[in-house]
Amino acid sequence: MTSSIDPRHFRNVLGHFPTGVTVVTGLDATGQPLGITIGSFVSVSLDPPLVGFLPGTSSRSWPLIAGSGSFCVNILGAGQDELCWRFAKEPADGEAGKFAGVEWTAAGSGSPILPGVIGWIDCDIDAVHDAGDHFFVVGRVRDMSHADEVADAMVFFRGKVASVKTPASGEMIGLVASIVLGALMCLAGGSKVILGDRWPAEAREMGAPAWVSPIVPWFEIALGAALIAQVWRAPMAIVALLTLQAFTLLLLAKLGRGHRPVCACFGSWSAKPIGTGHVVRNVAMMVLAVVALLVR
Repeated sequence: MTSSIDPRHFRNVLGHFPTGVTVVTGLDATGQPLGITIGSFVSVSLDPPLVGFLPGTSSRSWPLIAGSGSFCVNILGAGQDELCWRFAKEPADGEAGKFAGVEWTAAGSGSPILPGVIGWIDCDIDAVHDAGDHFFVVGRVRDMSHADEVADAMVFFRGKVASVKTPASGEMIGLVASIVLGALMCLAGGSKVILGDRWPAEAREMGAPAWVSPIVPWFEIALGAALIAQVWRAPMAIVALLTLQAFTLLLLAKLGRGHRPVCACFGSWSAKPIGTGHVVRNVAMMVLAVVALLVR
């Protein structure tokens, strides 16, 4: 039956569906290792444990792998682009060229397990079905394993390989701390802008130079926005904030309870009483900054 769907349009649309990237490996009748890059890998059944993939009917590698009755699915991690493209092409010197320089180990079936993969699934061929210009191969899982503490995986999207990173718990804490810090900084800067003339007058009373008052609010807002947006990947902004708060608390300790320190940009202080809220805010921001730095 002839289809009205343009093949190129079909590929372009389906290319917008991200898939994982695997290399299906096996041995031919002489024991030579074989491998093909596969994006159409899928979990089929939990009981019994079955997986599947779809090699093209024009593949030269698949018929040789099928003859052994088994195969191994190697799940590629981020940064394994070279392996992905190596097994996606038919080398001029034959299948042996795909494994040149690759130090693989044998699964229980004898099929190659590639180095550095984030997981592998060793299977016996359970069934092979015709599916248009592909075969749908169903494998019965005989053994499987995965790497520990995997954070990055490879995905195929619109004809290119990319990576997907799952934040570790520590990174998530650092991310949250950075966002909270950013919100506090934006709030501090925004409140000065809203105060209008009151903020410059207070800054002058504290002994700040005239050019400081219009700069400080926007510096705090920019620093906060950078933390929230994760510009600079946060550490540079956090270090700047940590230095600012540390200097403020050092002045607090030096001046005692009779004075309130001014922002480190000022280098001055006033005779106003130190507010408890001021101290708590500075301590809280320092703790958050340290947490955000340490867990990254």
